[in-house]
Amino acid sequence: MSVLSRVLRGTAAPGVHRWHSAWPAPAAAAAARRQGLRVAVLDGARLRTEADLHDVLARDLDLPEHYGRNLDALADVLRDLPPAVVLWDDAGAGGLPAARRALVERVLGERLPVLVRD
Repeated sequence: MSVLSRVLRGTAAPGVHRWHSAWPAPAAAAAARRQGLRVAVLDGARLRTEADLHDVLARDLDLPEHYGRNLDALADVLRDLPPAVVLWDDAGAGGLPAARRALVERVLGERLPVLVRD
């Protein structure tokens, strides 16, 4: 069973998972939303700064207005987040290698399933 299938069934554990599905990110996100999940879709080719990344997470995960758009604030708001998943498509592109590593490994991956496709 693929990791995307496990996410859709609600059995994927938090952590960073390689995403090998041929589904385009919008289709995978729509399927996850139909299962009641909040979904952040990160397009690596469009993320140029860590601020871009925080903006997408805040919007897609419907984070509270007081979210401070930094790693510590992200860790805090994720504790109370309803079931969610992050789909990081084209993760190897863009200008965020350090931010990607920090966010995925230290914060997002500790609390949510994060599907990464390069």
